Amino acid sequence: VLRWILQSAARELLPEERVAKCLRVRVPCRVFAVGLGWHVVPGGAGRVGINYSAKRERAFYSNLAQCASVWMDPICASKITERRRIEMAESLARCKLYQVMVTRTFQHAREDRFIDLRRDFAEAKRRVKSGDGWIRFENRFKVVGSISGTEVTYGQENEFHLHDHSLYLFEV
Repeated sequence: VLRWILQSAARELLPEERVAKCLRVRVPCRVFAVGLGWHVVPGGAGRVGINYSAKRERAFYSNLAQCASVWMDPICASKITERRRIEMAESLARCKLYQVMVTRTFQHAREDRFIDLRRDFAEAKRRVKSGDGWIRFENRFKVVGSISGTEVTYGQENEFHLHDHSLYLFEV
């Protein structure tokens, strides 16, 4: 329910973005690439359907346009990030690398502005990874790569709180 409330707020705040029409506008038709041409399928005569996926054990609407925004729409974001999480978990299960999860954050106070926190956090991460110490660390421990994601949480004591999770991959 919270995601729907947040999507409604995003729709009001961003009326010119795709999120404003997400799951609110019927799909008039679907277009598929077939060989070198296109195949057009009418969109169910404008009817919105409610379907059930036994595989996912979830109900979903059909024939509604989706914005597919991972940044502006909490409903689309949750679907997309869950699919990405599954893909990443399957890939990591098959890889032959050591995996280490690191969470980074920094201290701040309630009166700090979020825009300043975000800028300072990005600068701190950039500085850590641009120094000679980081290069020596990568070479010594054979860092192959990393996957990173920044998360924002909210609490009553310090309001917005930025942190990131990074999964580092090392040669065996």
